[in-house]
Amino acid sequence: MRRTWAEITHPDFPGERLVACRNRALAAERGRKRTELLAVTEKELAKITAAVDAGRLTGAGKTGLRPGKIIGKYRMEKHFTLTIDDDRFTCARNEGQIAAETALDGIYLIRTTIDVTRMNAGQVVATYKSLANVERDFRSIKAIALHLRPIHHWTETRVRAHVFICLLAAYLVWHLRRAWAPLTFTDEDQPAPTASRPC
Repeated sequence: MRRTWAEITHPDFPGERLVACRNRALAAERGRKRTELLAVTEKELAKITAAVDAGRLTGAGKTGLRPGKIIGKYRMEKHFTLTIDDDRFTCARNEGQIAAETALDGIYLIRTTIDVTRMNAGQVVATYKSLANVERDFRSIKAIALHLRPIHHWTETRVRAHVFICLLAAYLVWHLRRAWAPLTFTDEDQPAPTASRPC
């Protein structure tokens, strides 16, 4: 499988690295959504063109209000070029803008200050993805496993204490999962995340 990330550094930001990743599934989904929204927007704008051509809609002021609602509803304003006159309305896709946005589909950046000798770009990506486990643990602690309800604190020390207790509980759950893995039939030989996995 080909690599789907690239590392970026710059002397203006010493000690910082950016890892640009591309998620192919997310890129495909965003492309599909854009295609559908462009088609729907174009269909609705064609109705305005027909109304202006038939003389049912006249005046730049009135004509300009109709496409604004459509463009705003589907958030496609940057992808269309509109021409509005008293007796004429035309719209065209801004193919350059569409192509520019398409090129960025599925791309996200991870910013880190960890030195490359401690963690290469592939490890940075894998570590970022493992944050889902931490988020799962916090959801479990707050609602599922330990039933720690959200507590509304108003002082800094109490907020810090509450967060500290949550972190201790997450740490305990992590250790228990490891210790009880044989009893719960947890796969102990899971493959380690590698740089070759897709972002």
